[in-house]
Amino acid sequence: MLGRILKVNIPDNRVFGLDVLRAAAILFVVYGHGAYALAGLLPKSLVQLPLMDGVSLFFVLSGYLIGGIILKSYERSPADVTLVWRFWLRRWFRTLPNYFLILVVLVAYHVVFQELSFATIWRYFFFMQNFASDHPAFFPEAWSLSIEEWFYIFLPLCLLVLVRVGLRVQTALLSLIVITIVASLVFRYSRLLELDANNFELGKLRVWDELFRKQVVTRLDSLMYGVFGAYLHYYHAGIWEKYKRIFLLAGLGLLLLHKITTFFIIGELANHGLYYSVFSFVVVSLGALLLLPWLSQLYRHDGLLYRFITVISLTSYSMYLVHLSLVRNILVPGTLQLFPNLSGDWFLIAHYGLYWIYTVVLSIVLYKYFELPMMNLRVRFANKT
Repeated sequence: MLGRILKVNIPDNRVFGLDVLRAAAILFVVYGHGAYALAGLLPKSLVQLPLMDGVSLFFVLSGYLIGGIILKSYERSPADVTLVWRFWLRRWFRTLPNYFLILVVLVAYHVVFQELSFATIWRYFFFMQNFASDHPAFFPEAWSLSIEEWFYIFLPLCLLVLVRVGLRVQTALLSLIVITIVASLVFRYSRLLELDANNFELGKLRVWDELFRKQVVTRLDSLMYGVFGAYLHYYHAGIWEKYKRIFLLAGLGLLLLHKITTFFIIGELANHGLYYSVFSFVVVSLGALLLLPWLSQLYRHDGLLYRFITVISLTSYSMYLVHLSLVRNILVPGTLQLFPNLSGDWFLIAHYGLYWIYTVVLSIVLYKYFELPMMNLRVRFANKT
């Protein structure tokens, strides 16, 4: 019975290389948010060693996929409001039902069992909770979803305006990419100068995390690196194919360099300096971008590892939504309360094991019985527009 519930059908049109990147990204995120349980069992440095910035990998991959969809739509169909609306409808059926389901569950739980201020909660329903300010403590993983949703609004709408005023799609898209990347760099640098001028005393890790990493206005460029990948793939396919192995090595080198810089040389985030606050996002995004030419040419494989990676990729969105606020902060502590005699290492082992079991099982159930049916509905609604 449980095996049938957890069995996931794999579509034939999957690009395995992109599934590898998506699966790696979500595993980095889930591992990172659960690593504090391991810290009581293993040295902290050993626990942190495998970590990479999974969310930045997600951003670049999302920009690449969404950029490709928008680019092809604008090249093949007249640029009008209907085209934009059809894109939004398909995206919203893909992202909003899951998000609002988990959001409502968390709101209901906090209303019943904890205090909750509706002065900030309303912002989550319009993705305004971290547009240009600190993300609230409630539903903390929602920060990246807000950035993604604003990107879905920003890219096709701005591209429509530029095309309608007479620019070619290719020119308009490249202009948007350059403007967004440059503007984000300038904005982050200006904010850093302002903080330094005011001798900002907020905890330095939190400065980087809340004021640079987790706001819409500071991170749209990360998705634009993925859009640039879609631009290169569409308009310069020869370069994309010819240098894919060189790009792969360069991308891995950049990601490794970032890891060495932050872990072995600088150590933990000791300050909110120029590299962390302005350029670290660029290095990780460029590294992820350079992986895409090789990964996008890696198609279906066979075997248990292929199936594991593909299932993790398919359920990654559901996994992201459930793993932290719902599983780590509510379900796991609630379950462990039933075993008051657990303590020490056994408590940590049980905590970590339950965290992964609940995350995997719930994400598969949510994907199969809610996310997938919602995605199937979008075809019907999109055809009516």
